[in-house]
Amino acid sequence: MPAFAPVPAAADTKPETYGEHPVASGPYQVTSFRKGSQAVLDRNPNWTADSDQVRFAGPDKIVLDMGLNNDTIVQRLIDDKGEDQTAISNALISP
Repeated sequence: MPAFAPVPAAADTKPETYGEHPVASGPYQVTSFRKGSQAVLDRNPNWTADSDQVRFAGPDKIVLDMGLNNDTIVQRLIDDKGEDQTAISNALISP
């Protein structure tokens, strides 16, 4: 997911590792990150809707599973169990 956000100058000291502990300015913050495997985003306690008219907070937690093959993704969506009941996918699925 390509994205961008402002980075405070004090936090911009090591661009090659910044992504491991990014500064949260929106409704979510990274609480867990395993490169190429999973990212967990939780609500940012320092964010309020009153101060941000552009972004909104939906669910309390977002779990991004990365590196799954398409067959696994499709099977998890078909099984429709547990957290996969509210899952979405951006995988390309051929007919």
